[in-house]
Amino acid sequence: MKTSREGSLTKGTFEMADSPAPPFRFLGRSRLVLLAIAYGSTAAMALHALLVPPAAETLPAIELPIAVPLSGWHSIGTEVWDPTTDQARIYRYRAGGRELTASVRYLPYSDGSVSRALQLYAGVTPASLQIAKVWVDPLGTYGYFVVEGKSSIVGCVNPYGVTTLTEQQFAQNVSARGWQLQRFVTWLLGQQDLIDRSCLFSRLDLPVRTSDRREDRPDLEAAWLDWVRWWQANFPRTELRTQPQPHTHSSSSSSASSGTLPTQSVNSEGESSP
Repeated sequence: MKTSREGSLTKGTFEMADSPAPPFRFLGRSRLVLLAIAYGSTAAMALHALLVPPAAETLPAIELPIAVPLSGWHSIGTEVWDPTTDQARIYRYRAGGRELTASVRYLPYSDGSVSRALQLYAGVTPASLQIAKVWVDPLGTYGYFVVEGKSSIVGCVNPYGVTTLTEQQFAQNVSARGWQLQRFVTWLLGQQDLIDRSCLFSRLDLPVRTSDRREDRPDLEAAWLDWVRWWQANFPRTELRTQPQPHTHSSSSSSASSGTLPTQSVNSEGESSP
């Protein structure tokens, strides 16, 4: 009797196992769906390559606004930072007899190194500066330093996530937030890159009034935080633009406008102000 009960239980176990769907069957279906999406995406990309003729060199670009409001500061105008590109502007403000300068340059393919951007676009040698790294939750990191009688704050304002100062911080931010689902369709259509590696290289300058630099730093930091909040809420939409073919004598200028590193430094227009 004991043996028959065990045999009955064993038999019943197999009978019950045959009735429901195996758990791995669902995984198999999910795998088929993922494979279908992958093959469909590949086919869509191939079809796009066949139907759409190859265009000239294109780069991500944005439309920089004419004015950026800052709390407690009166805007007194804006101007072009670099005549080789429309992706760089200087904004000027005044309050209490002091003038604040905010310079911004859109870098479509940035490596996130603010030190390199300072040297390339502002003519400032980072090795000669004492840059204090400051983290402000939840906005991100910025750098503070004093040069040529001005207090300065620099940083990369990114389209997603936090502001960054170094290559490592930028890479971590892109890895965590650079993948956006809405970019997948536009990427398939050739309208955007799949991963956004752009940043707004920003620098704010305020003349030092006294020998004690700490008196001016709070006002500059408040302006920076306002600047970052505005851009994070109003980051312009990127689009791919056809770039004109560069002349042989202006290859370095073309590299600067594209956000890549040329073989020599670029002297930006109006650098005496920032």
